[in-house]
Amino acid sequence: MKRSFSSLLPIALLTFACAALIGQTTSASVTHAPDPDSGMVGHVDGIFIPLIPGQPFHARIAVQVTRQLPDGTMVAQKYYTLAARDETGRTYREARDIVPADSDKEPPLIRSIVYNPKTNLVTSCYPERRTCQNVNLQSSTNPPDEPVGPSSDGKSVLTRESLGTKTMDGLDVQGTRETTTYRPGAFGNDKPVVVTKEIWYSPLLQFNLSTTRIDPRNGTQKLEVADLKLGEPGAEWFAMPDGYRLMAQRVVNNAAMMGPTELAPLLQKNIAGMSADELATAVAPVEAAIGAYVKAHTAASPSDRNDVIAGQMRSRLSSDLQMMQQQNRMSQAAMLQQSDAQLNQLYKQVLASPCLAKTSPGDPPTMPSSEATLRAEQDAWVAVRDAWAAFLAKLYPNSDSGGFGFMLTSERTSDLRRMQNVERNRGCLPIETMEPLLEKAVVGMTPEQLTAALKPVDAALNAYVKAHADAVPNERNNNFAQIAEQNLANEVRTMGRNQIMSRDMLDQNLSQMNLMYGQVLASPCLAKTAPGDPPTMPVSEAALRDEQKAWVALKDAWTAFMTQLYPHSDKNGFGFQMVAMRSNDLRQMQNVERNRGCVPEESMEALLERQIPGMTPEQLSAALKPVNAALNAYAKAHAASSPNDRDQNFAQMTEQVMANDLRNLEQNQIPTQDQFEEADLHLNQAYRVVVASPCVSEPMPGDPPNAPTSEANLRAEQRAWVQLRDAWTAFLATVFPNAPHKGFGAMLTDMRTGQIRQMQNVERNRGCKFDD
Repeated sequence: MKRSFSSLLPIALLTFACAALIGQTTSASVTHAPDPDSGMVGHVDGIFIPLIPGQPFHARIAVQVTRQLPDGTMVAQKYYTLAARDETGRTYREARDIVPADSDKEPPLIRSIVYNPKTNLVTSCYPERRTCQNVNLQSSTNPPDEPVGPSSDGKSVLTRESLGTKTMDGLDVQGTRETTTYRPGAFGNDKPVVVTKEIWYSPLLQFNLSTTRIDPRNGTQKLEVADLKLGEPGAEWFAMPDGYRLMAQRVVNNAAMMGPTELAPLLQKNIAGMSADELATAVAPVEAAIGAYVKAHTAASPSDRNDVIAGQMRSRLSSDLQMMQQQNRMSQAAMLQQSDAQLNQLYKQVLASPCLAKTSPGDPPTMPSSEATLRAEQDAWVAVRDAWAAFLAKLYPNSDSGGFGFMLTSERTSDLRRMQNVERNRGCLPIETMEPLLEKAVVGMTPEQLTAALKPVDAALNAYVKAHADAVPNERNNNFAQIAEQNLANEVRTMGRNQIMSRDMLDQNLSQMNLMYGQVLASPCLAKTAPGDPPTMPVSEAALRDEQKAWVALKDAWTAFMTQLYPHSDKNGFGFQMVAMRSNDLRQMQNVERNRGCVPEESMEALLERQIPGMTPEQLSAALKPVNAALNAYAKAHAASSPNDRDQNFAQMTEQVMANDLRNLEQNQIPTQDQFEEADLHLNQAYRVVVASPCVSEPMPGDPPNAPTSEANLRAEQRAWVQLRDAWTAFLATVFPNAPHKGFGAMLTDMRTGQIRQMQNVERNRGCKFDD
């Protein structure tokens, strides 16, 4: 995969290509457009162009980057982008790769972006794939300029001075110099660091015609508008390039990032049979408890400026409801008891810390300011959980209430664990090591023997934690090492209960993990950060590779330790908890790349065409025709069976399962006939239980929207699914004519079994009695 310094320079536009792209207003007092600090990442944020009508133009934006390496080597690079705005406020912008300053090479076009403020539609086109993608972005406003003076965290001081006015390209511009002084320790620096910006702003066009940043961390970065032409740029600037294919549209709602402002509408999507007024009345005590909890948290942590606590709490409750609708309540009741015990233990440890109320530099703003305020906050949280449990009890009067509030408890446990880690970092609580986690689960070893056996694991774990910190320097997760330790400890406990992962299962999970790792590594914009990226995204391909190597070394050390514990077990099955943890990390990265548009949303043919090299597009389309017809029929039958389900991704998720099935077959992971028959047996058992339920056709308040409305509709949906499986099996037989066909369709069967078991849990939650 190609990598250059541009991997750290996702150039003009990318910073404002998503939600920040839509800022529209400027006041009369503004002297420059937004120009956020690029910090230590080193990327060059593009010139901000507001979406205002009546000021059309087109221009070339030239960028020069000069920096000095530690050995004295000077690095000079450049690129340019084109930009335009028409009479209506519609804008065109680009992202281009960077080239050496003395190069005659044209900076390669990475992406072009057109934004239409009338429709809120962003169209991004990618020359490498010759595809375009639409994203519907709801408008937002620009953040205000940071005020002069000390920053809110006390790490820096900003000054701003006027440079007067002058003329550029025939336009009057206003100059501003900003100087930011970072105090020692702000980001690991032992001396003050001074960053300056010189900005020349056009009040007429309402964007900066020139910006020069001088930053000792990144060198000098100069962005300047050149070849400026006022007037209408022409329709060709905003047209989709010839020969490009338009992919499916995605919707991004910036308001959702702030969290829901009301609980009832959020739950309405997952509850049928209650009117909006009835639901609002039922959740009123929960809303009151949330308000009291937010007030108690604000009093306990006055430095916390998080204004979305209530929205986050509502989202947690919604997720808790969905989990309840999809899982067995009996198992969740046991999980709640265990989670509640952990919560109480953590709460007592934090409360008993001798320096709980002794704040120190580096403390997160969520730390409580005293024992009394922490007690009050905990009491308010308990009141929220009680109110929520009472609401769920009304929805599910025949269900065991012992598991209500499991997710809330888990989230609060995480909050308290973060406080516990702060106390450890202060030195007020002892630091936990792997030995205490395992000494109760490992018999036959003295503490000294266990310490010696774990020494390579501890070293590998420390190296992995360090590699992770280097790969994702923006992450502030103090629990990373503890989570890894807990996963390892869980595997020992699982092995102690004789629940051993088979070699075949681990090999399959490893194969899926390696596939995700390869996809993330091959992403064309892996290290090109964008607004909205989570802090867990790696900063470069090299850093991700180093982290993966460190993870492999940890897995090897752990396998060697487990071999000492269980010398007679198959060591090829060891490490399954580690694989699951790492797979989850990589899956999050993979989803970020998809959301960035680096992995486009594709049709069934597009999903498979790269995996079947021996077929022309026409042949593949013809071979998939029966599959597409059966998939459409299945989606239609599902919509008829579950008319309240508004899941727009139902067909796409089914397509993805089939595409994964094909990948496994290509890697020679072919299910046997016995595996298929076992999967089919489990499916039929679950299906018969649901069909035989005495109240399958009696919808009730609290039912999820995917619950079937009648036995007849469920039977019709099942028949449509069977036809889809038959069509898919026939297609696979065409692609793999020499492979054993009796196991084809096992993955689709497992998927359907999961859906049926969700229905089965709905019947349990209703209190319907049946023998399963």
